[in-house]
Amino acid sequence: MDAAASKTHLRLVGADDPSAMESMRASQAVARENAAASRNEHLDPTDPRWIIAAKTHAQLQGSALTHERRQRVLRLAHRLGVRPFEANVIIAIVQDKARQGETLSDATPTLKMLRDPREDRKTRNSGLVRWLWAIATATLANILLIWWLMSG
Repeated sequence: MDAAASKTHLRLVGADDPSAMESMRASQAVARENAAASRNEHLDPTDPRWIIAAKTHAQLQGSALTHERRQRVLRLAHRLGVRPFEANVIIAIVQDKARQGETLSDATPTLKMLRDPREDRKTRNSGLVRWLWAIATATLANILLIWWLMSG
């Protein structure tokens, strides 16, 4: 059998039907997002940065974000403990990736450069514990000093 006879002739069915082509593009986009999500090893799905990025991505119209939708994302960011500046940076990163035609997972390395707000909470809590410990120690030292002065 020669090489010309063994070639198969494939053709794209529905290439002239716009709805079929749109459906195929949507299927390809879903497949790309699924593949990208399976490679997402860097950010925990519960990470506030990732949650805000995913919400932003869902709210985009192309690469644009209306004022009302931006406000929804910013309110979510506030509830998650993300500062307004960092929330706006996350929105800008997601919009930039959308403009470039990249997937949301492509934004992961850039999102990872932002401070994790969960670490801020731990730092704030540990600072509070330190202050309480210092107050308790100072109070105890004052009580012992007063006792010593009164007993002598």
